[in-house]
Amino acid sequence: MADFLYNNIAQQLEKEIQGLPEGTRLPSERDMAQKYGVSRNVLREAVRLLSEKGLLNSQPGRGIYVANDSKGKFADRLEELLLHSDSGLAEMVEVRESLEMAIVEKAVLKASDADVRDLMRLYQAMEAARDDVEGFNRLDREFHVQLAKCTHNTIFPILINAFFQITDEKLFLLTELFPGRIDSAQREHRRFVEAILNRDVEEGRAVARKHFSISDLLAHMQQQEKIDKNRGANM
Repeated sequence: MADFLYNNIAQQLEKEIQGLPEGTRLPSERDMAQKYGVSRNVLREAVRLLSEKGLLNSQPGRGIYVANDSKGKFADRLEELLLHSDSGLAEMVEVRESLEMAIVEKAVLKASDADVRDLMRLYQAMEAARDDVEGFNRLDREFHVQLAKCTHNTIFPILINAFFQITDEKLFLLTELFPGRIDSAQREHRRFVEAILNRDVEEGRAVARKHFSISDLLAHMQQQEKIDKNRGANM
């Protein structure tokens, strides 16, 4: 019953704060508890629930404020769910491949001239960072986030960032083990830019399929497993 009560209050409160500017201070706990006809403990649970969703910011001794961090909370929650699921790396890469293909399709149709200039700037920076794997990987992440921004849909960059957090530490390790991946990655990055410039959706899809090929990923992982086994046998 208590769970239902504070969830009900949270829903009412969420509706009331919609449209309020970020940083708006809400009435005191006592006043809100009186308004909704509940105890302060129930009100606190409702506030906690909305704080976890990134909609409120409760500051002890200062008050409760309207927040706007729902995107960050969403990304963190998605990452937590995936990390604690039974999904393997190949499954995550498969989903990310589909996500990237959707992003490229939208980017080809919606990217502005400024968006394309930003992509080309990142591509050129990666060219200059070929001998710096860490720097290259950081720029690679920026490139794909920028690609997602080219869709002008705010959800795509959030999802891409979440998948980078989950998968790319392992994928970047493969880049370190197989430097040739940098060459192929750069060819594909350039093709992404050209597909957008030419408004060529089919080319964008083809590049995305190649860029996130699960078979290539598994082949690299199997090759690394053989290397590790050989090292163990020679020790």
